[in-house]
Amino acid sequence: MAAVQPRSYEKYGKYINRKNRRREKKWGKGFFLLLAAAAVAVIIFQGRVFVVKEVEVTGNSAFGQSEVTGLSGISLGMSIFKVDAEEVERNFSANRYVELLKVETELPDKVKITIRERTPRAAINCAGVILVVDEEGFILERRTTVPDDDGIVVVSGINASVNSQSTHIESEMIGQTALMKKMLNAIREEQVNGLISELNVSNPDNIYLISETGIQVLIGDEERLPEKFVWMRAVLEELTNKGVMRGVLDVSSGKNAVYAER
Repeated sequence: MAAVQPRSYEKYGKYINRKNRRREKKWGKGFFLLLAAAAVAVIIFQGRVFVVKEVEVTGNSAFGQSEVTGLSGISLGMSIFKVDAEEVERNFSANRYVELLKVETELPDKVKITIRERTPRAAINCAGVILVVDEEGFILERRTTVPDDDGIVVVSGINASVNSQSTHIESEMIGQTALMKKMLNAIREEQVNGLISELNVSNPDNIYLISETGIQVLIGDEERLPEKFVWMRAVLEELTNKGVMRGVLDVSSGKNAVYAER
């Protein structure tokens, strides 16, 4: 048998190397094309499937769903992956009457928005400016006059100021804003805001109200408010039916009501 010369081995090796390189190039090119095709498919798929088709709103009553959706900045047809919770929160901050609680995306095409509507509960004079606030002291409006609304109570006896963020009422007297909030929440919960025109919190032990008919209602301290409001409602209704428009009604004990003319 004839011996294979070294040069023949060298040629054969070069041939095999060239063949392998061609195979590698061909496989690499195919893999790249496959990745590119997959990327295009994902883009097309997302553009057709992962787009906002429904916005579900909860917590709204005064504001319609379309209004809340408009405030959010979310529009039907946009990519669901472009819904940014922080941006949505910034959008809602433009309207003080709506608080965003939560925004969620539900693949493939649904967005859920949960809000809390703020309701004006009180008007407070702060350095000559009338601040309209909710029951938490959150500032909703700045006005020159008290709104003509039966549901809004004028809060007096408070040395009001505005916090550094210009969002809430503050007071130099420790505990005074907390007392105001507690009273406003109790008035809301017991649904007596329509009976009251003024709340005075200058003295936490001698809180008093002025009824819409002009009667002063002595509340005393902040304890037993539901019971005090039950007595207040019953006696004010009786006095109104009798045409009584002045006097003092003392419900501070929470156990009875004592009316005196003045």
